[in-house]
Amino acid sequence: SRIMSYHGYDKKADYIYRSLKRLNTTALQTYYFQHFWSGDRFIDVEKELYELSKRYNLPIIPGAANFGKIDWFNSAECKQSIEKEYNTWGKYPGFAGVELDEPTIKDKDVRNEEGYKRFREYLKNKYSSLRLKELGIINLESIIPPEKQEESPVLWTEWQYFKIELMVNYLKEIEDYLKSLRPDLVLLPVIQQFLPTTPQLCSYPGLGSQLSCIAMDPYNNANVGEAFLMELIRSASKGPNLLVPGTCYDLTVGRYARDLAISYSHCGGVWVWCWMYQNKYRIPYAWGRSFYEPSLRGKWKEGMWEVTEKTFRKMAKVEKYLINTASPSQIALIYSERTRIIDSYNRYYINQLGLYQALLQEHIQVDPVFAEALTKERINKYKVLIIPDSRTLSEREVNLIRNWVKEGGVLISIASTSLCDEWGRKQSNYLLSELFGVNYQETKTGAANITIAASEIEMSQEITYNTEYPYDLVSPTTANIIAKFNNGDPAILINRYYKGKSIFLTPVKLGLCFQGSKSTEGMFKDYYPGIRELISKLTVFALKGEELPFIISNCPKDVECIMRTQPNRYILHLLNYADEEPVKGVEIELNIPSLKRIKLFYPEDDQRIEYKKLNNKKIAFKLRDFDVHEMVVIEY
Repeated sequence: SRIMSYHGYDKKADYIYRSLKRLNTTALQTYYFQHFWSGDRFIDVEKELYELSKRYNLPIIPGAANFGKIDWFNSAECKQSIEKEYNTWGKYPGFAGVELDEPTIKDKDVRNEEGYKRFREYLKNKYSSLRLKELGIINLESIIPPEKQEESPVLWTEWQYFKIELMVNYLKEIEDYLKSLRPDLVLLPVIQQFLPTTPQLCSYPGLGSQLSCIAMDPYNNANVGEAFLMELIRSASKGPNLLVPGTCYDLTVGRYARDLAISYSHCGGVWVWCWMYQNKYRIPYAWGRSFYEPSLRGKWKEGMWEVTEKTFRKMAKVEKYLINTASPSQIALIYSERTRIIDSYNRYYINQLGLYQALLQEHIQVDPVFAEALTKERINKYKVLIIPDSRTLSEREVNLIRNWVKEGGVLISIASTSLCDEWGRKQSNYLLSELFGVNYQETKTGAANITIAASEIEMSQEITYNTEYPYDLVSPTTANIIAKFNNGDPAILINRYYKGKSIFLTPVKLGLCFQGSKSTEGMFKDYYPGIRELISKLTVFALKGEELPFIISNCPKDVECIMRTQPNRYILHLLNYADEEPVKGVEIELNIPSLKRIKLFYPEDDQRIEYKKLNNKKIAFKLRDFDVHEMVVIEY
């Protein structure tokens, strides 16, 4: 999908439609339409667009009319809004559904008598009376959820999940209503990037698992964090995940090009928000209106139109290689939304992103996956799980991980994982202590360098850890210490557990061991000596001899390489995040199931790629130079 948002600031509907067709746009999202006075008459741009949809066959997805504050207990107002849109425009073939802009459920929206009543019903339906007593919930009929977590961790946590369930059920009801009007209509919600801060405002795994599609606006500047977030959404979504680049947040035309390019390998589509920032010409009418904040009027940049045109044209050409693809990676990085909701440790997200980006800089592909989205079928796809500091896992997740390791999986867990119960109450020991082969003693600071003694993991340098960062002090039970801090405390331990293995790292903030100001945390990272090498070598060691799908050489660290698969086909994407010189001379070795009838080519222009056979299952080739994004198709 290539969606463009147009919010009603141009008088010429035909110009808009012809421009969108030139851009190879597949849908138009509209919002806040106005009637314009043009000399002797008012122009109803919206009506003209729908008339043009008959000629140009371009779907239109309007924002729900008069859609303001959501009453999460009553969907009637929203349904009336949708019904109004449908009654007005549903007769046109271009009417394709309804967009909801950044729905969120805030505490103040439901902290009232109706909310308390619904919350009590939620608890009653979820738990038996005996279980409620075990959780310390005695007088259910008079329960009022606390405003602060420390007042009652159980009730506060249940209140967050009550809000999530309320929001998910509400939006699913709206989607079902929309499809009852016409089965092919779509509900297009765009959610904000609350995952790093307060994910209970709009739960990614909750919404993604129930709605037919989901879009996310990262309010960012084309960085690795966007790819990380979109992969997490993909892991929990039953439909396509759409990236919404807010063009006003891309500081340069080059950043905008990279923002769009993220969607090639990480998303099910792209939705450009919005027209006025990337239009070929500055729109005098729009920029003169008082309702546009002065701070936004300088965001238009010459050249964005050309970038959109070039990228959308390329996407249209290579579209069949972008849809219905899968990841071949056998490594998953597990992100616990529950931990982020409950834990006041507000750099959990940055810690995770740091580990993800370290592996990308080593050109090792890893799949970010929500713990909440794990099932037995999904977890069995992977040979290695990396779980950093996910201290608050549910009982279901703990059991799933334990059984997976029993059957032969390798778990790389980082400090404090499973140290709390699912309501965030700290325990005396890890819930997975038997699997880790250690007992928890305390969390402390003051340790610095790490030295590895294991011969299987050869490091070229000592590993630097920040003495101000915490680490877990543990005592091994069945685990073997393979690395220590400079003070002698255990840093890395390995434990065999049935058919599988645990690699336990005690430093809590391993993913934060990089240089850079806060403004660059999501962008470029220079890791402390040995950190990136440690993460990559432990990951490869955990694969137990399994080869990576590809090996990259002569490639800058800020160029990511992602492989997607289709039947009898590999698709390689390389994205240059850095605003520097073109990427030159990248060499790739690729493991491939069969060397018969191999075809390598660039799908953008169908240029063939020469390659050489290294053995009966491996080939090597060199890429042509590129600036932002390159794509290679390997058919066999």
